[in-house]
Amino acid sequence: MGCRRDLHQDHLQEHYLTAQHQECVTKCTILCLEKLHVEPKVISTLLDNDEEYSQVIESVNLLAEGLSALNDDNARIHNSQIQIQNSILERQNQIDQLKHSIDESVKFSHATQINNRVLETDIESIKEKISDLSGSTTYDGNFIWKITDVAQKINDSISEKQ
Repeated sequence: MGCRRDLHQDHLQEHYLTAQHQECVTKCTILCLEKLHVEPKVISTLLDNDEEYSQVIESVNLLAEGLSALNDDNARIHNSQIQIQNSILERQNQIDQLKHSIDESVKFSHATQINNRVLETDIESIKEKISDLSGSTTYDGNFIWKITDVAQKINDSISEKQ
């Protein structure tokens, strides 16, 4: 058991976090724990004295604690990852809604601009008509009245008819 290649001291931390290293440590710990519980007499005969045995037990316990801490860290990281993914999805939905709202606002603004151009054209047309009408009739202070059937009215007035 052990790593397949030599590692530089600077890269140990990264290596300890790899799945391959954690899997090897887990298997080694499980194997050592099984041997301690299943074959305690064989282990004790392999070890030269009680001090070596207690060191092995201490190392195995330390590895088991480290493994437990790694598993806890892994679960915490996994939960954080899920929360971050949910947050990203929520933000993406908000962005999509904002894009849709912006598109609608742009369409509304474009339609409003078209309506304004039509209204401006209508206003200019009305101004031209008013200008044409006011240009043909000038006001000098005298009113001009159109009287129909002038001859008939003169005759009626001479004969004093109403």
